[in-house]
Amino acid sequence: MDLTDAFLRLINRYPTAFRSLFYHPHIGYWMGATPEQLIKVENNHFETVSLAGTHQKDNFENWSAKEKNEQQIVTNYILDNLHKEVISLKVTEPFTVEAGSLVHLKTIISGEVFSIENTKNILQNLHPTPAVCGFPKQKAVQFINENEGYDRKFYAGYLGLWNEEEASANLFVNLRCIEVEKNKINIYVGCGITGDSNPEKEFFETEHKSQIMKSIL
Repeated sequence: MDLTDAFLRLINRYPTAFRSLFYHPHIGYWMGATPEQLIKVENNHFETVSLAGTHQKDNFENWSAKEKNEQQIVTNYILDNLHKEVISLKVTEPFTVEAGSLVHLKTIISGEVFSIENTKNILQNLHPTPAVCGFPKQKAVQFINENEGYDRKFYAGYLGLWNEEEASANLFVNLRCIEVEKNKINIYVGCGITGDSNPEKEFFETEHKSQIMKSIL
């Protein structure tokens, strides 16, 4: 497989996502296209998003109560963890955004931060959000470690640009990505589970997300 050709296809197919390809001799190659911004800071202006709920774009009609609740859990968590580190907060109403062949429910949360040190605190407080970890966080982390059965490695971590001198940051959650491991490729995807989830529907959601990465290989 030619990773350069695959990455060029990824860039062209998902213009609104954060597209990445990186290599380290002890880690190997990772490539992905993520729609989820973790944090953006420039000139003390701060922005993050609450992104949850997934539908295929071609058969989407409206959001269910389960999906709205799933997204609200993430929004509430972010707001609860921001108040001590920001001067002001502005929250949009949830709206629908496209990410390739999928649509998601999104809320933009913005405000003003005091300094780059506050930005570091925000990162530590926010990540991982319930969108990739679950809630409450400590119980969710324990459950994942005991039951998930594989090492996430860089999946659901964050990556992007960080400039401490200019007090700026532009970081994204590493979703929908692949890892090249010797003679095989691992595709990492996931979905949000709540008490109202339909297991079969959630399974097919992850299958469809995996096709996003598989289609560019």
